[in-house]
Amino acid sequence: MTDPTLDIEDMLALNDDPRFIDGIFNYCHRRCDRCPFTDRCRLYADEKRDDERYPTDDWQTRVQRSFQRTVELLRRWCKREGIDYEKVEQEANAQAVKDELERMEETRRDPLLRLAERYTFTAMKLAQVLRTADRFARLPSEAIRALDTIEWCGIRVSSKVHRAIGGYERRSEDESADDAVQSDWNGSAKVARIDIAESRAAWETILCVGEAPEDSPLRQMIGLLDEIDAGVAQRFPDAMAFVRPGFDEPEVAAGALTTLACFEPRPRR
Repeated sequence: MTDPTLDIEDMLALNDDPRFIDGIFNYCHRRCDRCPFTDRCRLYADEKRDDERYPTDDWQTRVQRSFQRTVELLRRWCKREGIDYEKVEQEANAQAVKDELERMEETRRDPLLRLAERYTFTAMKLAQVLRTADRFARLPSEAIRALDTIEWCGIRVSSKVHRAIGGYERRSEDESADDAVQSDWNGSAKVARIDIAESRAAWETILCVGEAPEDSPLRQMIGLLDEIDAGVAQRFPDAMAFVRPGFDEPEVAAGALTTLACFEPRPRR
């Protein structure tokens, strides 16, 4: 394993590019090859630098290195602020861990999340079947692209719903949200609804191009997505008013700089 300290020194030596948009990577589709904001995304820049420095590493090694960097940065921050990191680490007792695990389990029992997880599991299994079907290989390229979208958004639907529900449950502990609408749970719910809409359109394409019969189980996926979307809309009525940094800011998208933090109030359009 490489020494993360060397990477941190390199990262800290670089001044933040003023064109970087704060938090943009938290509310994007993560399809960097299709994104117009890669040159304004700090996460993309960091990942590209890491890939260039360690081109042969697998994803597990990259995740482990990222974790090591995070721990090292926390140590440095504590030292700068006069905080005893080792003491803080020791005080993270077993009861605190147990309490957090119980909260996570409570979130997992949420009916809306269970519905979203059901969709994810079913969608990924159906996508796998479609990928190996001889008939599917003969369908037009638009069907292939639609399946790509279903696979890409499949896990994201449940993960974003999970983040929205978990964030809302912990809202009393979240000091970062200065605005009731411009919060991480609303942003996550909005991204979930966007992924749901893209997934729904993709299933419609496959059903149309593939001339699926009326009793095809694939048609049930649209109904399931509609049910999840209605649940998210009811649970997070302000979600679509959340302004995604960059994506929902025409001036910034056109090239204007911004000094707004991710959760600072923004003009509603």
